[in-house]
Amino acid sequence: MTSVSSSTDLRNTGKISEKSTRAPESEFEHEDGELVYRFAELCQMNMTTEFDRLITRCVRMLRLCDYPPEDVRCILAHASKYVAELSQFSSNPMAALEQANVACLYIYVAHTFVEDECCPLMTWHKHLFRRYCSPKTLHAAVARLMKLRDWRFRLGTEELNERLMALGDL
Repeated sequence: MTSVSSSTDLRNTGKISEKSTRAPESEFEHEDGELVYRFAELCQMNMTTEFDRLITRCVRMLRLCDYPPEDVRCILAHASKYVAELSQFSSNPMAALEQANVACLYIYVAHTFVEDECCPLMTWHKHLFRRYCSPKTLHAAVARLMKLRDWRFRLGTEELNERLMALGDL
């Protein structure tokens, strides 16, 4: 198992050290599974193997960056809204892997909106997207998804609270 010696390592350099400051992954497996399932419901997406695997990896990466559980839930609450609204921008259905990658990118976008100190896109590429696309393509995809939302990422208090409740008190 690889883990992070400090949140600064992964957030700023993308390096994962062998020292662990976090609990073993197995301690979070059930909790993460529930969170990912609830996230998929909020996104109005089918829970495919691709979606489950990639979103679980996103959640684990956020944990390895030492974001508190309530911040992870807030990030997912925001991202779920962005993903759920995606269908209004395109009438073409996306393949399961593409849906998972877009959801993961919206988690990245949400974390940059929610957190003061965020993990660079190159770190996300290194740990989650390197087999899927180039850094240049990833950057362009993020820009396109942000533009689709007209650069608006804030949720109203009531909607945010509803989404947080739907994600559960894990």
